[in-house]
Amino acid sequence: EYVDKPSRDIRSFVVGDETIGAIYRESPHWITNTARGGQARNCPVTPEIDRLSRAAARAVGGGVLAIDLLEHPDGLVVSEVNYTMEFRNS
Repeated sequence: EYVDKPSRDIRSFVVGDETIGAIYRESPHWITNTARGGQARNCPVTPEIDRLSRAAARAVGGGVLAIDLLEHPDGLVVSEVNYTMEFRNS
C-alpha cells in the first residue's frame, strides 16, 4: 500500500528487546536514506515507536536492528526491518 508520508521517515534502533534510540530522516525527495542525502535529526522514542519497533524486532527473531517507520494519518506503519543498518551521516 502506498503511504503518503511527510518528507521524512523514522528509523529506530533496537538491540535485543530495547529500543535504544530513533532519528528522523528528512529529504525533499522520497528517498530519505542518509547515505543518499537525507538529513538525520533526533526523534524522541515515543511509546508507539517503542512498541512497534520491539514488535517488529521480535517478528524477525531479534538482534541488532534498524526499524524504518512511516507516519500515516492512522498512526505509524513499519516499512522495513534492517539487519545491516547504515550509520553514515546519522
